[in-house]
This record gives sequence, C-alpha cells and structure tokens, in this order.
Amino acid sequence: MVNPQQFGVGVGVGVGGVGSNTMGMPSAQQVLAQQQQQQQSVAMQQQVQQMQQAQLQLQQQQQAALVQQTNQGSNQATTPQTPVPPTQPPPPQQQQQQHNKEFNTASLCRFGQETVQDIVSRTLEVFQTLRVLQLPNGMAQGANLANEKKNKVQEQLRTLKLLFRRLRVIYEKCNENCQLQGMEYTHIESLIPLKEEWDMKSDERKTSEAYRLACEESKEIMEQVVLKNRHLKEIIDHLRRIISEINTMLNMRRS
Repeated sequence: MVNPQQFGVGVGVGVGGVGSNTMGMPSAQQVLAQQQQQQQSVAMQQQVQQMQQAQLQLQQQQQAALVQQTNQGSNQATTPQTPVPPTQPPPPQQQQQQHNKEFNTASLCRFGQETVQDIVSRTLEVFQTLRVLQLPNGMAQGANLANEKKNKVQEQLRTLKLLFRRLRVIYEKCNENCQLQGMEYTHIESLIPLKEEWDMKSDERKTSEAYRLACEESKEIMEQVVLKNRHLKEIIDHLRRIISEINTMLNMRRS
C-alpha cells in the first residue's frame, strides 16, 4: 500500500523541480528575439561591406581617370600640332548675297512703315499733351505737374528726332538696294491720280485695241441679255394666258 503522505511529498517535489527548470531555461520568445538581433547585425555588417566596396570602386575609377588625363596631356605635349590653313575670305558675290540677305528691301520697307507709325503715334501724344497743358498757377503742385509734362514732351521730341534719323537711314538704304538690283525708282508724286492726267490716260485707253475689243464684247453680251429677257417675257405671257383660260373653264363648269 502507498502512503498518501508519501505520494503528496513526491508530487510536491516533482512540481517544484519543474518550476525550477522553467525559471532556469530561456523561453521561445527570447530565443526568437536573439535570432532576429543576430540577423540584423549580420545584415548591417553586409551593408557596411557593400558601401566600403563601392567607395573603393569609385576611388579606383577616379584614379584611372586622372591617369588617363595625364597621359592625354603628355601625348598632346609630345605630338606636334598641325598648322591650320588660314581661311580665305569669301568671294565678293557671296559677300554681296550675305549683305542683301542682312538688308532685304522688303524688311527695310516694313521697318520704315513701323517707324512712320511710331512717329505718328508719338506726335499725336505730344499734341495731346500740349492741348491739355495748363498755365502755372503759382502752386507747388502745379509747378511739379508742369515740369513733369515738360520733361515728357522733351523726351518725346528726342525720341522723334531719333526716329526721323532712323527713317532717313532706311530710306537711303532702300534707294541703294533698288539701284543695285536694277529697280526703277518712281516718284511718289507720280502715283497720285490727278484729274488732267486721269483724263489723258482714259483717252489713251479708249484709243487702244484692248479697249475696243472689250467694248465689242460688252455690246455682244448686252445684246444676248436683251434677247434672253425678251424670250423670258414671251414665256411668262404665254403661261399667263394658259392660266387665265384654265380659270375661265373652271368657272364655267361650276356655273
């Protein structure tokens, strides 16, 4: 027979032994944490090694580039430079073409037109400023306004002087280009259609062969138009008669 006291003592001793083992041995969570720390430390060491290798490669590349540059410099110093032949100036025809390209007559005319427009606009501004100009009244504010307008008018006049000089240069350049290109210069006054000249030109046109042919052609066309109108009038009258006859027949049937 087993003594119950002995059984209890044995059980107590066994449980105590188990408790002491559990307290002495590390748990599973602690083991996992230690493994993770070891893995992180290994990964950090690998990254540091990779960075060191990359720095070494960059240093090697820089050294190789420096060596190559020094070699090229020594080669250039040793190799004699071939003399460059002097460039011949372009022929006069090419120079003239380049000159004409730089100063095209059409572009000069456009610049002249813009300059004239600018002159007109600035002249109008000057006249408007003079129109609204008032006499000084002895006040400081009036004197300041008068001085401002005076300075503005003087500046506009200086600008107009420069614009007229530019227009003169453009005019002379256009005349030179026209003479070089063989263009005939026509005076502006000759382009104004005066009454006497207009009558003389009309008489000259009337005596020309082209004018006579045009008159004959217009007469033929007018005759054809008159014939067509007469034919259309006859057709309209005929239709009116037919319609009136139809209406009379319908009225007779109804009655």
